This record gives sequence, structure tokens and C-alpha cells, in this order.
Amino acid sequence: MNLRQRLGSNRPGGPAAPNPLATARAVEAEPDRYQAMKMRLHRELIAKLDLSQLEGLSDGERRSQVERVARRLIVDGEIRLTRADEERLITELMW
Repeated sequence: MNLRQRLGSNRPGGPAAPNPLATARAVEAEPDRYQAMKMRLHRELIAKLDLSQLEGLSDGERRSQVERVARRLIVDGEIRLTRADEERLITELMW
């Protein structure tokens, strides 16, 4: 039996060989889910903010207000993210 046959066979008691196509599909689905979550949060953020009130604030105050609301939406939406992913999402939402 050659190496290709051994790797492709599912021996009883042994782990099944990973399906590279299934793995590729799972990796491709992650950005889609992230982008969908980001778009939903962006819509909620715009709906939640009083844009006319933000106009009178300095740039720093405006960014602080938007960041505070975005973080609140993440918490209220029970979105589970690592700290790094949350920071990345906040940065992308504010960009």
C-alpha cells in the first residue's frame, strides 16, 4: 500500500483523514460570518446614535461616544469575541 492509499483510508479505530475541501469551506465561512456581524453592528450603531448631537462634539469626544455605544451593542448582543477580535471590530466600525 502506498502513502496516498494509507492516508486516504479510514482504518478502524484510527482517526479519519481530514477532508481538505470541508476545511477550506469552513475557513471561507468565517470571514462571511464576521462581515455579517460587523454589518449588523454598523446598522445598529447608526440607528442608536443621534448624529445631529455628534456634530457638535470634538473629534475625540465623537470617537469616544461612538466607541462606547459600539461596545455596549457588543455586550447587549451577547457577542462572544476575544479581546483582540473585539478591538479589531471596534476599530473597523469606527474607520
